[in-house]
Amino acid sequence: MRRRRFSTLRLPMFQKMRLIYGFYLVLGLAIAGFLGWRAVSFFPKAWEQFGERGKKSLHSVRIDSTVFDGEPVSSLDTSKVYQDTSLTGLLSQFASEFGIASRKTSTVRAEGEGIPLYTFDFCQGVPLAERVQVISDSLAIRGFHLDESSERPRAKYPWAARLVREEQVVALVRGRATSPPAPGTFRLHVGFWSDSLTTPELAALEKLPPGVLLALRPEAFAAQQLSGISRTRHLDLSILLRVETSLRPVSLQEKTHVLLHHDAKTIKGRILISDSVRSLAKGIVVLDGDRGSRDPGLAGRLVAFLKDKNWWILDATNTSASRLEEAAMTARVGILPQVRKSETDPATGLEAAALLAQSDGDACVLLKLDTTSVASLVAFVPFAKSRGVSIAPWPVLHRRPTGE
Repeated sequence: MRRRRFSTLRLPMFQKMRLIYGFYLVLGLAIAGFLGWRAVSFFPKAWEQFGERGKKSLHSVRIDSTVFDGEPVSSLDTSKVYQDTSLTGLLSQFASEFGIASRKTSTVRAEGEGIPLYTFDFCQGVPLAERVQVISDSLAIRGFHLDESSERPRAKYPWAARLVREEQVVALVRGRATSPPAPGTFRLHVGFWSDSLTTPELAALEKLPPGVLLALRPEAFAAQQLSGISRTRHLDLSILLRVETSLRPVSLQEKTHVLLHHDAKTIKGRILISDSVRSLAKGIVVLDGDRGSRDPGLAGRLVAFLKDKNWWILDATNTSASRLEEAAMTARVGILPQVRKSETDPATGLEAAALLAQSDGDACVLLKLDTTSVASLVAFVPFAKSRGVSIAPWPVLHRRPTGE
């Protein structure tokens, strides 16, 4: 009886020990299996790296003041160095977009390895940081990434970087901006205004470059040749408008001016005097109006007319108290950038505007239309093009009122 009682007491403990031993056995087998799987996946890669133990990874290349010292002075031979042909093709395809005027391919030696080196000569006129950003964004879409990109203003080549693809350095790049600006780098918006359109002036319009703005009195739109010339030369036609400028009695005011007391119907009648005005004009240019442009009521009525026609407005009054742009912004009417009339001779005015375009990127100038002014612009275009200044259409802006 005692032995039987003893056996019944030891049996549960024995079963517990078997469970514990079984758990550790399963755990050991799992760990052994995991280590075996890791060994199977690790040793082939380790053996491959062991076989290439004498080679340096290009990813370890660092750009410093000596990295380019090993470049042959006049060597363009990279036949013995691996080059990413897709990269070379991209640099050729997007040279204009990147602003690359010329490119040289050579070789540098770094840590025993030959590395392709691309040297760029950029066109002037665009900040180097902006050039680099365009290159970086465009190449990133195609699988290339700039690494260790740096700008050193006092260096011979202010910009240098590594070009990486799939975590491997495929080339070194460097650049500087020493070539003349590319045509179109700077935009010059040119406009002409005229109270009357004579036959010689009409003939001169056929010589204007595309994108020029032409502001004419409504009566001038009656010229039959104007429609054909504007389409052929891609001119932007607009209405030249003058609002009240003096304190003289209404009876003595110019009949072609828009006066303070004119209502919407009268304004419409003074502008839309013919069907050609409706079909050809794209906006209005307010040339003066010391009192008229300051009046919020007149400005509001004028802008309401523009909104109905889907026209834009150019405020060329040079009046600081003008309410025209304020009314246009409130009504969500398109606005052309403000411009000062050139009171000097056309050649001087164009040169001053071109210099402003080179410093600011954009500039506007408004000249009086005559054969001399047109001839000056035609002669000025090729000269300005060599400086990166091109005649461009006027941009229509949609500014919002302050506070929105």
